[in-house]
Amino acid sequence: MRYVLAFALLLTACAPKFEPKGSLAIDDGTTFAPVRCTVVPGTALELEDAQHDKLRLSVPNVVLGAFEEKKVTSDVRYEATGKPPRMAPVCGTLTLKGEGYHGSGKRAVSGSFSASCIGAGEISFTGCF
Repeated sequence: MRYVLAFALLLTACAPKFEPKGSLAIDDGTTFAPVRCTVVPGTALELEDAQHDKLRLSVPNVVLGAFEEKKVTSDVRYEATGKPPRMAPVCGTLTLKGEGYHGSGKRAVSGSFSASCIGAGEISFTGCF
């Protein structure tokens, strides 16, 4: 029993911590600075800010191994609270790098993103899981 508990604590200690840098000045006058990031296996990354606005970046069929890097063009869906969602196909430039941590059918990723079709700026991050 002690070994199971120790192993569970070890796994928890290794879990990635999301660390974002930068923001996007959305062309509707708001600023999007993520505080959370979720990998949606095989389909997208979903970033969320403190106001619960969401930026969903499509990454269909992108599979990353540990420390493997890929550059993709992403479709973007921006959902601001109280406003209709905005779709921007083939909009964002996204660089992703697989991190060592994986579990639950997904891998932690780091990367950077810009989307001139919805706003100016760049977001970089580590520990998206």
